[in-house]
Amino acid sequence: MLFDSFRDFISSHIHWLPGEQSAFFSQLTSLKADVGTVLVNTSHQQNKLYFINKGALCTMLANDKDQPVVLNFSFENSITGNWSGYISGLPDAIIIQAIEDTEYITIPYSAMNWFFEHVNEGNKFGRYYFTALYTELSRRNRLIHLKSPLERYKQMLHIYPDIDKRVSQRLISAYIGVDPAHFSRLRLKKVAHK
Repeated sequence: MLFDSFRDFISSHIHWLPGEQSAFFSQLTSLKADVGTVLVNTSHQQNKLYFINKGALCTMLANDKDQPVVLNFSFENSITGNWSGYISGLPDAIIIQAIEDTEYITIPYSAMNWFFEHVNEGNKFGRYYFTALYTELSRRNRLIHLKSPLERYKQMLHIYPDIDKRVSQRLISAYIGVDPAHFSRLRLKKVAHK
């Protein structure tokens, strides 16, 4: 029951052979994090991914400024982590923090390696997932570099329809790359154009 959502997520892309599911899921751990809990910081070895059953996580770049640099938000039925650190196993300038009370599954690097080596269609899932991840990162790069703050906000609302109810204005403004005061004006402009 703890792993049902993650099992369904993977099973929507591959067919399991007998014994594969139980062997893979026995390597995972289900945990809870209160709002504000930091799952990954710059001093952690980056050897886990996180599947979110319930709640929300925010991935940020560590910096010494007052305004965080928000890379993305992750909600239910998604996998997140510091991908470059996950692959290298080294600490990185990434922070992942619970922005709601969150129930999640940790996916150790060793478990994913086992999955790719021993699950018959493991590589098929890997190709699907990393293609989707690359597509999302490309979309995010285009959004940041080619769109105005108002266009970025509208696109964010399209991707995360209820984000205003779940994430602080400070983090949303950091995600679209504007200060909180400018973000308040954008919100008013967005409402005026409806």
